[in-house]
This record gives sequence, structure tokens and C-alpha cells, in this order.
Amino acid sequence: MHEDLNAFPAAYFYGGRVRTDPGILARAPGRLAHPGRPSKPEALLFWSSPSAPEQISQVRTASSSAKSRFNPAEAVRAAELAKALAAKVGGQRVAILTWYNAQVQQLNEILEGTGVYVGGVVSSQGNEWDYVLLSTVRSTPGGLGALEDEHLLDVALTRARLGMCVLGTSETLRRITAWSCFLDHCEAKQLVTGSQPVVLGGDLR
Repeated sequence: MHEDLNAFPAAYFYGGRVRTDPGILARAPGRLAHPGRPSKPEALLFWSSPSAPEQISQVRTASSSAKSRFNPAEAVRAAELAKALAAKVGGQRVAILTWYNAQVQQLNEILEGTGVYVGGVVSSQGNEWDYVLLSTVRSTPGGLGALEDEHLLDVALTRARLGMCVLGTSETLRRITAWSCFLDHCEAKQLVTGSQPVVLGGDLR
């Protein structure tokens, strides 16, 4: 995991006890860049989403049926960035993870045939991809369910090797202490953008 991806999880969840392997420090930079600094690679970005209505749908599996939330506008934004990354590095190196099964369904429909992996944060444990996008979905008042689980946030933030972009509504996520601290970290490092991150070309990883 790139040292800039390790910085917040190591400090917040592990008290600074987790260090980046020296071999990883020698890796070439990834392909994501802040739109305001389009030639400088950034390992971590937070793409701030405007408030948009969430929807609830019935998600059926072979063994159960349950209600889950999805955010169509955020799904489209995540998919467009994933497609741009996949065009440069190949879909198998890109993943979108989310806390909500209905959002997984939305994204799978949009990204069918691209090779991009779409799945839940829980099922991602033990796996890594070069580039990971996190879709947080929530943008309305009320309890935030699985997003309040700090263990799942730790899992989500440590799935990428080279680059990660978190999509979400800042005002909503700041109702949770861990997320508020993460956003403070991103703001301090000038990693927050209101528009789609740049995907760099050239001889990068």
C-alpha cells in the first residue's frame, strides 16, 4: 500500500504503529490526480458529492431478500472514473467497493463487460487492487448504519495499492467521528475535489 494511503489508517486505527515497507516507497506513482493539480499524481482523493436523493430497493439473493440503499448519481460518477482508469490500466486492476448491496447491483449493471470488480466492503477483506473507488452512498439525515462501523472503514481504506478515490457527501459523513477525522486529513492534505479526478497517461503504474 502506498505510503500516502497508509498515513490515515496507520495514525487513526493503529496509533502510528504500522509502517510502509521500504520496497513500496520505490514504486512508481499511480495515475490519479487532483483536477487542480492535473500533472501531480495523488494516491488518495476524496471526491465530494452534492446531496442527492438516496433510494431503497429490495435486493434478492439465492438465500434471502433485504432492503438496501443506492445512490444512482454517485454510481454514475464512480463508474465513469472506473472506466477511465480501466482504459489506462485494465479493468482487472480496478475495483469499486461500497457498503450497500443495492449500490453493488447498480454499479454491476453500468460496468458490465469492463472487467472492473464491484463488491461489498465486507467481502473485500483479504483482497487488494491497484485502484479502489469507495462509494459511500448516503446523503440524507438519520443513522448511517454500516458506515458507522470503524472496522469496516479500516478495511475499506486499506484495499488499494496505488490509488484510492472516496466518493461521498462531506456533510453527511461528518456525523461520524472516524469519517470526520478522515475528512480533516484529506482537507489538510488538499485532497478534496468537487469534480472528477484526472486519470494520468504516460509511463506510470
